[in-house]
Amino acid sequence: MSPIHNLAWAIIVQDAYILLCWNPKFGTYLYLPGGHIEEGEKCCPRPCA
Repeated sequence: MSPIHNLAWAIIVQDAYILLCWNPKFGTYLYLPGGHIEEGEKCCPRPCA
């Protein structure tokens, strides 16, 4: 996935990442400062350092 696509995806799901984290249909996501999300990583209830 290109960095631009990663950024666009992060913007799209930024407000819903907690829902995505807890919804098995979408798998798990890790939300990092700067709006970066890694698929398959442990999700966090808030942006992780």
